[in-house]
Amino acid sequence: MGNGIVGFVTARRLSFDKEKGQGESTYYVHKEVSAMRKLVITLGMLTALASLAAASDEPSFERGKELFSSTRLGTSGKSCASCHPGGSRLAQAAGYAEGKLTGIINTCITKPLKGTALDPASNEMKSLIIYVRTFAKRRSKTGSGWTCGHLLTSRDTGTGA
Repeated sequence: MGNGIVGFVTARRLSFDKEKGQGESTYYVHKEVSAMRKLVITLGMLTALASLAAASDEPSFERGKELFSSTRLGTSGKSCASCHPGGSRLAQAAGYAEGKLTGIINTCITKPLKGTALDPASNEMKSLIIYVRTFAKRRSKTGSGWTCGHLLTSRDTGTGA
């Protein structure tokens, strides 16, 4: 890569010499090479950062775990983990169909967390679903599913209430 830059600068210098009848000092040639190297390095770094940003925007367990513990989903100062520390009482809900689980997550965000519902197709929602699904294998001690009473119905708990 360095030879290409030096070759470009040398050709430019020769062209300049022929057109103007004068030469550039070695200082300016090195300055141009240095500036071009910095530009190439900067462009390479920007490309790498853009790739990392795109990759980090994909739904993931790690992102879901981060959101689950974050208070930024609402304005109440609570997180999902405030009501469900360590995923407690999420074993039943984790096994629900995606549409139903999305609705439950958004109900928690809009009611206890006092936030704005997430777009069901968003990477944030997909990440939360990935994370919540990991609790399906765990069993809550009470077996009731959710601690938030407004989410449970007799159909969800299997009781006649």
